[in-house]
Amino acid sequence: MKRASFIMLVTILVIGTFVRAYLAPYSTGSDIPQFLGFANTIFRHGLKFYDYASSNVIEQWPYPWPYIYGPLWAVILGFIRYYFAPRAYMYTYWIDGTYYVKVSVDWIMAVKSILILADMINYALIYLVALRITGKTKYALLASALYFLNPMVIYISGIYGMFDQLALTPMLISLYLLLSNTKELMLRKMLAIGMIMGISLMIKHILLPIIPFVLIYIAKRISLKNALALLSGIFTAIIAIMTPFIIFSNKGIFHLISLFIYPLNTYYVEPLCYSFNGISSLITYIHKYYGVELSFLLKFWIIPFLALSIAILCVLLRYRINLILLLTLSYLTYIATYWRINHQYFVPLIAFMSLTLILMLYPRTTGKIKLLTCLTMAVLYVVISFWVFMYPISFWFHTHMESPNWELVRLLDSLSLMVFNEEYYLIYALTLTIIEYTCIVVLIDCIKKASPRLK
Repeated sequence: MKRASFIMLVTILVIGTFVRAYLAPYSTGSDIPQFLGFANTIFRHGLKFYDYASSNVIEQWPYPWPYIYGPLWAVILGFIRYYFAPRAYMYTYWIDGTYYVKVSVDWIMAVKSILILADMINYALIYLVALRITGKTKYALLASALYFLNPMVIYISGIYGMFDQLALTPMLISLYLLLSNTKELMLRKMLAIGMIMGISLMIKHILLPIIPFVLIYIAKRISLKNALALLSGIFTAIIAIMTPFIIFSNKGIFHLISLFIYPLNTYYVEPLCYSFNGISSLITYIHKYYGVELSFLLKFWIIPFLALSIAILCVLLRYRINLILLLTLSYLTYIATYWRINHQYFVPLIAFMSLTLILMLYPRTTGKIKLLTCLTMAVLYVVISFWVFMYPISFWFHTHMESPNWELVRLLDSLSLMVFNEEYYLIYALTLTIIEYTCIVVLIDCIKKASPRLK
């Protein structure tokens, strides 16, 4: 690596880390106080944690949200609670019918330190993946910067505090290993890659929709044995991590399954400012302001998801598709169709899009259709980031803070569009969904026109 490139790499890292670290102690979303409840529960009950994963009243969690993830995040929370924030606290109270939740800064920083560290590791991993697929430092720098300096990614780890980037880290490691010479991917290495993917799913199963496509990709491009080895690795990790919790649970495996499938239960997506699916937002808006009962329609999100997944599968079986494009396309399909998309779900998408953008810009892959793909992906990238400037993010700098930094609140308000009107968020969500579907169509068309057919 040339000295100038190294300086640029470090400069991007310093800038992105500084912004996150500066904002972190003055802000928190509503999930971080809830995480303290999860940490206290696993600290008290250990491997029986899932017996209490929906017991918000008994366990004195601030919100009635159940724990619906793999156990690794709860274990991490318990670890940082014990070693890094032993005096952390959270309390709730009511004033004039308004519910308030406050949490200590030491807990905020303990959680966010993990999230920011995950972002830094992802920054390095994206650089390495981009360097492997292009061989050019400038493209690797661009891809990693597009992720690490993205406003939405900074917002999730540095301001709000959600852990999707932590689940992304093992998946990026797996991607880097999969992009090595296929002849080097022996069965035991594929098994290890699968285990790393399984760890990702046991942190948060947000990336589950891409797994079937990766397995089919491996079966077509390498061999069925390698695909089965990858699948075996995934199941090995899941079984090894889940078994102790299943054995010690008094409620049994079906209780755990009910928690994991909880997100499939549909309901109106309020408030609209946090809904990023245009169709769900429109259904909710019509019900809220016109009184029409349309909640049954939310259950049909699976239809466009399956239709687009079948289209991707057809492309995968007929064309020599690039793995980066496949990951982007499959995850984007989930983001575009799933009934309830929250802002943290965009973190993996931004990582995959950053790699796709440099793949489109790479000189050996230029062409009109690829430039069009690059343009649509760039528009989606900007639109996702725009929400951070629409929403009055200063809300998270005082609502859960014991001693808000009001000067910083005023500064952020001066930089924000301060959009409160729900109609604007409805328009935003609809626009975002239309662009997502457009990107899917353009990506599929790009693959068909630019990729060789499989014999």
